[in-house]
Amino acid sequence: MNRIELIGATRQRKFERIANEISAIYNVHSGKKESFSIEFPEDLFAIFPYGVKGGVIVTKMYGFKESATIMVAGFKEKDRGKGYLKACVNVGCEKLAQKGLSLVSVTLNPDDDTKVWERLGFTNRVLIDGMLHLSKVPRSEFR
Repeated sequence: MNRIELIGATRQRKFERIANEISAIYNVHSGKKESFSIEFPEDLFAIFPYGVKGGVIVTKMYGFKESATIMVAGFKEKDRGKGYLKACVNVGCEKLAQKGLSLVSVTLNPDDDTKVWERLGFTNRVLIDGMLHLSKVPRSEFR
């Protein structure tokens, strides 16, 4: 398994390159046009396997001091089913905890497939500011 890395948007050039790769993969697969504006770089992270195009983009949840959510995830077709998403979530949880954040949810678009997230333990449906999230914990435990 490739080493899993976490970088913050404070490392702007590298973050933008990786975030654009992840977004492009997601957009091709989903037909969406996700992109990121970096207003609060200290709250935005990319978690990715070294040497693999793809990963997840995580942001601190506004209104909560210690909770984070996955905004976008994407891996090339050839890299799916190899455990990279699970590894990014697991290692991401550990590395975000070192920064005082708990990875509690994934933010969904209405037509996103929930099965993969449910297999990773994101099973609670939560509505926050009109956006659907799948969460590992009840909303009452968001901090």
